Amino acid sequence: MVATLLMLGMSLMCSKFRTHARLLVTKCMVDRVRCQRRCESVMLQPGRVPAAARAVALLRHLARTGRPSTASAMAKELALPRTSVLGICDALVDDRMLVRLADGRFWLGSHVLELAAASAAMLGRPLGVGLLVVSRANKFYTAMLHAATREASAAGGQLLVRDAEESSQTQRDQWHELIDEGADVIIVDSVDTGPHAVELDHARRAGVPVIAIGSRLDGVDVSVTSDNTQAGLLAGRRLAEVLQGRGRVAILDGLRKNANIDRVAGFREAIRDSDGIEIAAHYQEEHDTSAAGQRMMVRALTDLPEVDAVFAVCDPIAMGAAASQRDAGAAIPIVSVDGRSDAVDSIVSGGPLIASVAQDPARLITAAITIGRELARGRPLAQRAHLIPVRIIDADNARGYERWG
Repeated sequence: MVATLLMLGMSLMCSKFRTHARLLVTKCMVDRVRCQRRCESVMLQPGRVPAAARAVALLRHLARTGRPSTASAMAKELALPRTSVLGICDALVDDRMLVRLADGRFWLGSHVLELAAASAAMLGRPLGVGLLVVSRANKFYTAMLHAATREASAAGGQLLVRDAEESSQTQRDQWHELIDEGADVIIVDSVDTGPHAVELDHARRAGVPVIAIGSRLDGVDVSVTSDNTQAGLLAGRRLAEVLQGRGRVAILDGLRKNANIDRVAGFREAIRDSDGIEIAAHYQEEHDTSAAGQRMMVRALTDLPEVDAVFAVCDPIAMGAAASQRDAGAAIPIVSVDGRSDAVDSIVSGGPLIASVAQDPARLITAAITIGRELARGRPLAQRAHLIPVRIIDADNARGYERWG
């Protein structure tokens, strides 16, 4: 919403106000955060404004028409109750975002002009991208960071990276830290499913759009993720083919994040289509690591009298499971999700990892930064959820696959 207000300025206001706005650029650049938060306080304070969206619509209407208007005329034009429009106008007048003229009409106030000037100046400065990753120890995130660095550098932006090391509390603290440091947009691959109401509220009040990457997250402005449900479906169908429709399967699960939840849901859906396949066990640990995969595979080999195949939610877990199988002299087919380079090497060498559903970390982060740039400039986006396609990699097609990690 703040970005919307910032963009009300130079392109929308009538020419006699643009000169005044330009004179305020220097002041607003120095005091940008204060301007944004002042805007948020008047727009969102409980009891003062019935709905922030109505206030934005009202300000946009005045800027678009380029002339003062009465509350009655605006109520009619916007199809809103006159009492609601009057309440909004009174609240905005109090904070000088509107001014009441002598004839009772309303017009844009000095604080809107300040925000407009700040917006015009901001368009020419580098974008500060705050990137919150789960763990640099995971090659998925190292590949993502390499691509993010290239993308930010090419666009002349600044990349601010924080590594949660798979700690949800650490990531929450880092989220607040990046906002306080002045990031223009936050891109987050969440360690867990949330809720993240406190972090999202902090971002909203600071005027910082939030993009979920890798794993969907409730309450964000936009999400850019792999099609994780489809990844689970593809993995399940491949194991069903290998088992020829009959057998017992173990699921090796990791972090309690939506990406893993969606993969398991897709896998279960595929298995339901095969009446002869049973999910014998679903193991879960709090890490997406090789060590977690080793532990879960040992448990499966110990607990289950018979297991015919394994689904791992990510390649690190699958690689750990494969190591445990080798130690035990087992050869149980594994299918996972990620498509990282060492997993493909394992697939080509003959298993027990037989396939991995590939993600594209570079494509994910490039799309997220591009979208973040648009959001930070106040440009509306028609699509809030972006799904990046996935595909299964096995020994037959690995040669033509562009590897990462």
